[in-house]
Amino acid sequence: MATSHATTNATTGHRSGATRRAPTTSRRRATRTCAEVKQPGSGSDGQEWSLEKKAMWSAARKAMREKRVLTGKAEFANRGGLVVGIDDGDVSYQGFVPVSQVDPARFWAEGVAYGEETTLESWRKVQILTGIVGSEVRVIVMDTNRASESILLSERSVNVIDYMNSHSVGENVPGRVRNLTDFGAFVDLEDESGKLNGVVGLCLKQDISWDRIQHPDQVLQKGQRVVVKLVEYDEMTNRLKLSLKQTQMDPLLETLDTLLPPVFDEAKVVPMGAPLPGLLELVEKLIDEDGIIKVTAGRQAQESRVVSQDLELWLTNQKVEDGFNLIARAGRMCQEVHVITEPTVSTDDMKAMVKRVAKKVY
Repeated sequence: MATSHATTNATTGHRSGATRRAPTTSRRRATRTCAEVKQPGSGSDGQEWSLEKKAMWSAARKAMREKRVLTGKAEFANRGGLVVGIDDGDVSYQGFVPVSQVDPARFWAEGVAYGEETTLESWRKVQILTGIVGSEVRVIVMDTNRASESILLSERSVNVIDYMNSHSVGENVPGRVRNLTDFGAFVDLEDESGKLNGVVGLCLKQDISWDRIQHPDQVLQKGQRVVVKLVEYDEMTNRLKLSLKQTQMDPLLETLDTLLPPVFDEAKVVPMGAPLPGLLELVEKLIDEDGIIKVTAGRQAQESRVVSQDLELWLTNQKVEDGFNLIARAGRMCQEVHVITEPTVSTDDMKAMVKRVAKKVY
């Protein structure tokens, strides 16, 4: 019978003659912890940065905080974008401009159709970007990533800064619909001459129309020229928020004190059909008012938006020698109504009559 020679040490509790295995869990944890801990001022490999490297990093971070426009030179191009060398005072460093942050006007200048610069094949992108190498590029620092030691630059953001230097929040500005999404419309803004310069703003779905819409394509289409209002400029992200509906009057704020245009837009005039629902009854009531001589229904037109599903009657600012012109509106349809009155009937008198008649009919 074989006898085991392994004995137990009374002090330690270990058996002599047996191989002891070190706890592997704690060793792995210790190794992982060492890899994760980095000293301040170190790079992705944990090595201490040189004073020169720290100065470059500090300069890039400072330029990013200040949103300062920098001038550099394109040094290299690939399908992802441009490597740009920056001379920032006494410090020089490199950054990367992703192709999405390159000024789209560079692609348009090479014959790429508007809106197609984002779908170019890789070889064509590289071809156009390579043509930029050696030229000056104005950029800002968008982001700095210490872990990857990368500096992200943007040329498009400079376009936004330049644009807002000559425009202010609250202005109505022209543009062209670049793209439609479920949540809104991206609009390329134009300068005073109608030229696109790579400045894009977002008009959210709720800012497109006073009417409730399911999708922006109910009102807009790609390439459509529009006038939008600059409602917000985020200087930290260089993003612009736009509104289409704020260039139009809120129908909920319209009252009889709001005077409509004197005549219809001829492009909106439609063939004469039956009077708007409820209009004949309204006319009959209006004739019964003191000072009213005659009421005649005139042309019909279709508006671009629904103001009210119910019939409404509005004064216009058209000067009429023998009385007043009104407009009846229901849904998208509207119709002229000419009212001949006694010379003593004033505008305020006419407004009061319209209000009284409306209450009787509605």
